[in-house]
Amino acid sequence: MEENRNDIFIQIKRVKQTSFFVNEIPPEQMEPQSTVKLDYKSAALIDKDLFEFCLKVTYILPNSQINLMGNEVQNVFAIKDLKKYADEKGDIKLPSNALIIMLRLAIGHSRALLAASVGGTNYSETILPIFNTLTIAKQFWGDTIEITSHLSAS
Repeated sequence: MEENRNDIFIQIKRVKQTSFFVNEIPPEQMEPQSTVKLDYKSAALIDKDLFEFCLKVTYILPNSQINLMGNEVQNVFAIKDLKKYADEKGDIKLPSNALIIMLRLAIGHSRALLAASVGGTNYSETILPIFNTLTIAKQFWGDTIEITSHLSAS
């Protein structure tokens, strides 16, 4: 039986908050809704079967450029046989479903670490929003993102 290129095994190897900030504006200036900006960067260590996905989340005061709080979280995933997803230039081309599951995990890790970090601040009672992962994936990687096969994660 031929192995499907979209069948992939992913394991979480490391989660680390690499930066955190909070801007403690006076509570009377706070608004119930904030704008959320998400950015990412990624890198691969092909010889070690590791894929790093760093997610940066920034909450911005509506109708302004004032950053309220945010963090950056490093997520390192072990991907079995990562080299089979590398092209001739060494660029990694992971299946859409693998990117979506890693994004989903990265968002969850970021929310948890940010919620813990804002304890004792003006934002300690803030409910962090739940994101539509597929919408964010399409913002990051375009309309080529779609769920196409099974995924095994641990």
